[in-house]
Formats: sequence, structure tokens, C-alpha cells
Amino acid sequence: QCFQAPYLAVAQLAHFADQGFVQACYGPHEMLLFGVKTAVVSMNPADGAFDFVGLNHVLAGFQVPYPTLVDACLVAGTDYSKTLPFLNQGDFSFSQALTAVRKMPLA
Repeated sequence: QCFQAPYLAVAQLAHFADQGFVQACYGPHEMLLFGVKTAVVSMNPADGAFDFVGLNHVLAGFQVPYPTLVDACLVAGTDYSKTLPFLNQGDFSFSQALTAVRKMPLA
């Protein structure tokens, strides 16, 4: 069978992962924002190698819970949304977005 996502393929893949139909999804880092536990971000079929990002590894690395990571990514900007203007002044780093979200929780 073939499935066509009604809007974003990333959201459809995240749903498949959540339902246990797949163990990992191939796509951009933004897949983590949809709760995908393992995102394959690049592949090299010639040598059978691939690079992946694990959600739990990212959360542990930044020492944040999942909702804070999502908020910081949305504030920082993604392929789907632009960086908020107050962060987009001069040198930008993701740590600035994390600091902003920690100081002013969006929820």
C-alpha cells in the first residue's frame, strides 16, 4: 500500500513511529519536534552508512524536558517557522533560545 500524508509528511511519519509501525524516520532534524525518537538525517547508500539523531540524547545533552526543547526550537526557528526577531539580532546561538524559554516559559 501507499500512503499520502494529508499535509506534512513529517507529521505522518511521526504518527507511524508513535503507533510502532516504524523504528526510525528519515527526514530533517525537525522530526524531533513531532516526538520522533530516532531521526535518520542522512544516508550514504554506497557504503551503507547513515547518521541519526536520538531525541533522548538531545534532551540529555541540553538538560531540558521535551516541552522546553520544542518551545526553544520554535523560538529559534525551523524550516517551518522563522527565528523570532528578539533573537535574530547579531550572533545567534541555540543556547540563547533555551535561555529565553527558561526565563519566560511559553505555557
